[in-house]
Amino acid sequence: MQISSVSLSYPYINYSNLNFKGSSKKPITDKKYEKAVKYFNKEEEKDKTGFLHRLTYYNLKKLDGIQKGIEVFDGLSMKDINFLSNGTFILLNRGCKNNCTHCAYSAGSFNRKDGKLNKMSFEDYQSLIQGANELEKRLNGKAHVFDDLTLFLDSDCIDIEIEDKNGKKYDIIDCIKEAGKEKFGMPRTVLLDTSGWPVNNKKSQQRAEKIVSYLLEDDGSKKVRQFNISINPYHGIYAKAKELESEGKQSKAEKLKELYAKRMANVLFTFSPALETKNKINIIQRYVNGKYTERDDLHELYEIQDKVKNELEKMYDEDLNSSQKIVKTEADKQKYMAKWEGKLNISPKDNAISPFGRAEKLFDKKHSTSNTRKLKAAFHAIIHDYSYFYKVINTNGKVYMLEKDIAIPTNVSLNFENKDKKTRPVSIETKRYKFNYKG
Repeated sequence: MQISSVSLSYPYINYSNLNFKGSSKKPITDKKYEKAVKYFNKEEEKDKTGFLHRLTYYNLKKLDGIQKGIEVFDGLSMKDINFLSNGTFILLNRGCKNNCTHCAYSAGSFNRKDGKLNKMSFEDYQSLIQGANELEKRLNGKAHVFDDLTLFLDSDCIDIEIEDKNGKKYDIIDCIKEAGKEKFGMPRTVLLDTSGWPVNNKKSQQRAEKIVSYLLEDDGSKKVRQFNISINPYHGIYAKAKELESEGKQSKAEKLKELYAKRMANVLFTFSPALETKNKINIIQRYVNGKYTERDDLHELYEIQDKVKNELEKMYDEDLNSSQKIVKTEADKQKYMAKWEGKLNISPKDNAISPFGRAEKLFDKKHSTSNTRKLKAAFHAIIHDYSYFYKVINTNGKVYMLEKDIAIPTNVSLNFENKDKKTRPVSIETKRYKFNYKG
């Protein structure tokens, strides 16, 4: 398919596969740097607002040059840096273990050995954070650079792990703490998300408990803006149960449904202490509206809710009568159950999903959105104002703009050590189309 009627300018490129144009910007001279510093100092003297600004508060053309010598931004203008620093996803890992059938980003398998760069190196991640910090320092802490971050897109936060050159591993909490080091102005906040982990997986359980401990700290309460727990009938385990059910294998299907309920009950049990924090613990409950499918997915979701609550109560009782790790009194149990029931019983109607990514297959064909319509809608929104859409930094530093499940490559690329390594596509949609660039 070829979309030929759309005219695009900065920062988009023409592509048939994921091939990027290299940056050809001239090196920043000392004179340009000094001119940019002089401009900023004058603006700072005039600024009586007392507010922390976005970069767009300044004339980016006049500010251009102040980034001189910050290696990760080599070849980027201040216009580029402003473009990628708002609404940013940093893809620390690529791939997911959950295999959810409603995944909008069509996540591939976790730790796939395909010769692609499926993890960002710690050094590249650190260079990005330190580069942003240095730029904020030069701006005297008066402007945001990467203020709100999301450190995943097609992966689960429990599984995120990157390594440095010496083989030292860093999990999601280590990465959050790194993002806050030597930060000027307000702290960077991050969004976290999980669809659970196997109950008997000690490593994942320990990571989850580490997240809970961090949420209870003052540092964590400031830097984690929301923690999402995803419960739905589309997780790989539950989807397999429905497949077995359709084959008449009811006994095996029920065992998988029970397994999923125990898995999610364990998530709620583990995160119970975090209900006492300022962090917004949120349960996302997805389903396909009955208008668009002959299945009754909402009924399935309510059935899952009941099973999870039953399993959770059993876990609280067992804890109360044994180690009292979380529940020390009957009052504790009732308090936690009431809070979780409140979150689970909120009507999931606002969480109806749309036909994007793998979720498209969950909709009856007559109701699914055609790719042509999705692409035209995406471009219509993008060309009006690209700054309000999500930016995605891939593991090799290449930058995309994300509109729903459509990932559009851009000319913007960070100067990572691994910048020339190949990665998985950010979205399966991008492989199918060629967009004509006119600019």
